[in-house]
Amino acid sequence: MSKPSALSGLFAFLLLVGLASTAPGSSKDAIVQSVWAADPIAIDGLASEWSGSPLTVNVATKAEYAFRNDADHLYILLELKDPLFLSTLERSGVTIYWSAPGQTKKDNGLKFTRLVLTANQLIARRTSHGRKLSDAEIAAIKAKPMHTLLVYDMINKKERAKMAAAKPTRFPDFNTVKEGKAWTYEFKIPLAKNEDQLFGLGVEPGGTVRIGIEWGGRMEEQTRQADQLMRSMAEEERESPFQKEQVRTGEPKYTFWVDVALAAKS
Repeated sequence: MSKPSALSGLFAFLLLVGLASTAPGSSKDAIVQSVWAADPIAIDGLASEWSGSPLTVNVATKAEYAFRNDADHLYILLELKDPLFLSTLERSGVTIYWSAPGQTKKDNGLKFTRLVLTANQLIARRTSHGRKLSDAEIAAIKAKPMHTLLVYDMINKKERAKMAAAKPTRFPDFNTVKEGKAWTYEFKIPLAKNEDQLFGLGVEPGGTVRIGIEWGGRMEEQTRQADQLMRSMAEEERESPFQKEQVRTGEPKYTFWVDVALAAKS
């Protein structure tokens, strides 16, 4: 019997790597059942209210997640505990995509970002958005050296442009808490979608929707809010070029998809 060559061994290794990237743990064909939420979930970034919901693990990233819904919203719990798969999470935030079951289109979604700003950065951000701050408001902001903002933005530019005329009655929400090196995220996304309710998933209780969860990656893909922030920051408050280069190169982006079967009204 001939001895396996180094080339054949390399081929076998690459084949195993390819199989691992498309294994069932990637949630490519998974269907996860959402649990009916008898009461609205407090979006506080804590997992205490999720104790009765089973967590599903995405093997590729070790992310743990669960879904709940009521008649009006889909709630998502995301726990990222392994530092190896955090990438640029703290600055990139998390994007939630949705599409028809079995599809992986990134046409619709919301980007959720946690921004930590100095007082001057917050003032610059708000004035750049067209808000005129009074002397009292500026003094109140400067009374705290650091501020945390939780912001979200639609990724669909056409629908984002329609928001000026829309009159939504339900809005997305999220919160996040870091304990040690682990992050817990909670999201709330409206179900109904119409010309006023542009944030919605377009699915009813009992239906199925495909959800994509994404974070990390190169910081050129910052949210629009982060881009505006960087332009408004004073030069002395910007990061050093070395710090910027550290997060701009070689950072992986993580994405996984799962079909979510929403619970019917109970």
